[in-house]
Amino acid sequence: MATVAKPGRFASAAKSGVQRTGADRAALAAVPADAVEAVWLLAQELPDLDDVREVDEGDTSPLTDVERVQRAAAEGAVASAQAAGNAAVWVIGKALNVLARGRLFRETGKTLEAYTQETLGISVSHARRWRAGAAVAARVAASPVAELTGATLPEGHARELTYVPEDVQEPMYAAIVTESRAAGVRVTARIIADTRRKTPEQLPEEREARLDALRAVVREVVEKRPLQ
Repeated sequence: MATVAKPGRFASAAKSGVQRTGADRAALAAVPADAVEAVWLLAQELPDLDDVREVDEGDTSPLTDVERVQRAAAEGAVASAQAAGNAAVWVIGKALNVLARGRLFRETGKTLEAYTQETLGISVSHARRWRAGAAVAARVAASPVAELTGATLPEGHARELTYVPEDVQEPMYAAIVTESRAAGVRVTARIIADTRRKTPEQLPEEREARLDALRAVVREVVEKRPLQ
């Protein structure tokens, strides 16, 4: 049986304390599916985090040949993703996680925050949000639900899903998308938050049974939503 965490258990991974501005919303709007697919191909060219040697904070040793290749791949992915547009934020997040885990920027003598801002041109608040949501966005992008939405996972949706155990994130989002659409309701971060709060701690292991349980929760949430 899968266990769904109560609110707060996964807060450290998702909390940013940053309020979204109108400019943020405009900059991160959904894009067509073909553009999303093209951006996610960039992520496949990045090294797996398990292949990146973790380096301590104070390490200023020269990069190895392997690390130079990893750094070039991560920096190239950031540049390509920035040029690709709206669907790129989660690819940037993964690239930043690669750079952070291996401290591949250490030859610059900068902190991660300074390197992110001064070298890559990304604010600390954006970097924090994109790094936190990169993994769940990748799971959703690789799942059947991506074909339904035809767009990258919005930041607000990713933030709420990071409170949910990894094996529940994608089926929960799939249930939310299908049931919300059936009810003629737009998927919002509030619906995701209410769904995860109402989801039982124990869920069936079998996918279809789990989806059925999650759909039932979503239907309850949608039916009780405030009138707009």
